[in-house]
Amino acid sequence: MWKDLWDTAISELTRAKVDRRHPFRFFTLGTIGAQHPELRTVVLRDFDNQEKKLYLYTDSRTPKVREISECPLVSCLFYYPKKQLQVRMRAEATLISDQTDLYSQHLQKVKSSKSIQDYTTIEAPGTITKGNDVEYAVDHINFALIECSAVEFDILQLSRKGHQRCSVVRSKDRTWKGKNLIP
Repeated sequence: MWKDLWDTAISELTRAKVDRRHPFRFFTLGTIGAQHPELRTVVLRDFDNQEKKLYLYTDSRTPKVREISECPLVSCLFYYPKKQLQVRMRAEATLISDQTDLYSQHLQKVKSSKSIQDYTTIEAPGTITKGNDVEYAVDHINFALIECSAVEFDILQLSRKGHQRCSVVRSKDRTWKGKNLIP
């Protein structure tokens, strides 16, 4: 049973990277804040189904960047209402260096899209402002690429015929080992 759930979860994550309307496209990212856990909705920008890594973008001045720098352990929560499928992913997050090809490739995607202005505000996200006036820089981009490398998945399939749940963990040899769980 766990293998079927695992295949379904990976298939849906793979679809979500190309289907802008897929429910997994927006997911909840949890980090460890200074005093308590922090949750926010983020956008899945890419998913490597071989390595089980996902990528997201953020303004480099956001609290999540500092939180990941201090503690790279994160959780990702995906839910597909129509299929009643929940996927929880525990991962180790890395801020990708702006000196890498991977960073440059993703930055180029941002530069060629309308979302570029999300990373060019003069003031940092969360700064108190008067009204809705936002000023943008023309010569500076505050872009960060975050890679979340999965270490464990907890997959739950709700069904009137009986719920199913499994855990799939990356072993030291980097293979994935699954087991069925009581839902």
